[in-house]
Amino acid sequence: MGKKIVIQRKGQTMKEGTIGHWLKKDGETVKAGEALYELEYDKANCVIEAPADGILHIYQEEGSTLPVGTLIAELLKEGETGSGQQAAAQCLNGEADSKKAAAEGKPQAASGSTERVRATPYARKIARMNGISLQEVPSGKGKNKIVAADVEAWLAKKQMLRTARTEDAVEEKRVPMSAMRRAVAQNMLRSHSEIPSVTYFTEADVTECMNLRKELNEEYREKGVKVSVNDLVLKAAAAALKKHPDINVSLDGEEMVCHAGIHIGIAVAVPGGLVVPVIRDVDRKAPDVLAGEARELAGKALAGSLTGDEMAGGTFTVSNLGNRGIDWFTPIINGNQSAILGVGCVKEKPVVLNGTVAIRSVMALSLTADHRVIDGAPAADFLCTLKRILEKPVFMLI
Repeated sequence: MGKKIVIQRKGQTMKEGTIGHWLKKDGETVKAGEALYELEYDKANCVIEAPADGILHIYQEEGSTLPVGTLIAELLKEGETGSGQQAAAQCLNGEADSKKAAAEGKPQAASGSTERVRATPYARKIARMNGISLQEVPSGKGKNKIVAADVEAWLAKKQMLRTARTEDAVEEKRVPMSAMRRAVAQNMLRSHSEIPSVTYFTEADVTECMNLRKELNEEYREKGVKVSVNDLVLKAAAAALKKHPDINVSLDGEEMVCHAGIHIGIAVAVPGGLVVPVIRDVDRKAPDVLAGEARELAGKALAGSLTGDEMAGGTFTVSNLGNRGIDWFTPIINGNQSAILGVGCVKEKPVVLNGTVAIRSVMALSLTADHRVIDGAPAADFLCTLKRILEKPVFMLI
């Protein structure tokens, strides 16, 4: 009895998966536990292993995006026939017949019915010989009836378009969207079109915060832990969320969910897209523990080994473009959350301090909030509290 290989569900929200790359060839003998193929889903990917010994029979090609549970291959014993082989054989035979007909110069069926369109017999003959549908040919010479001249003009136009595409091929190419890119596109479109969001801006003098980072890294040097600016922003954001639980919320139908835990997603740019792993209970973690978890999750993100659980359950998100030289931007709210913090770069600027001008380290901050559940006043209060904590970082450690 053969062992079926199907698109596996790897997360609660996963509905479909993409075969990224087959690691074994069709007809190859494999052992249980050997890597079979790479599966791309939502914003992650993983390697699927063989569940049993057998000869691999592949039914779906690389790049195919299929619903969860779809049969894509089977592991069979020598001489055994699998349930997917007959369908695959029929498909291959159909392709072979088409290729044979083309080689013999036989006209192929047009893409649509030509019987619904008024046309002269000669026009129909030209259309059949060239494998086109009369439904796509605009009438001109024959007014309400397509004549041969109309078909010939349409063929000439299509040839010009093909020639133009060939000449422009060096400058332009089309590539299918990966499963990750599609997931990002769908999530961003849903968020941008469904959520009435407002973005609030401020700046924070993070000179003392930068000094704290230096002291912490000296303290953690023997542990091999390095605290980043973003780690301190995460810690400060968690402290601010604790003081403003009305920001740590989400909308579920007609109910507002007030989250008990502070679980912050960190936006990580990866080749071909964006993923948001989640650090749980940020408010309860020391800076060195937080820094370690952030590094581990970012490493998994870049390696494409994040699990669905590691990207689920976030209540707030931080997106930092400061290391790319960006000052201000308007981040789009992630998932079913209600707010996201955009972090810009730290720059030295002249600041009035105690009546005198001094050069200080200043960070740009932008908070995007869902106006259905977060009004302007609480959003502004949260951002002001965050600014105060970053300017007096001792508050984030209390």
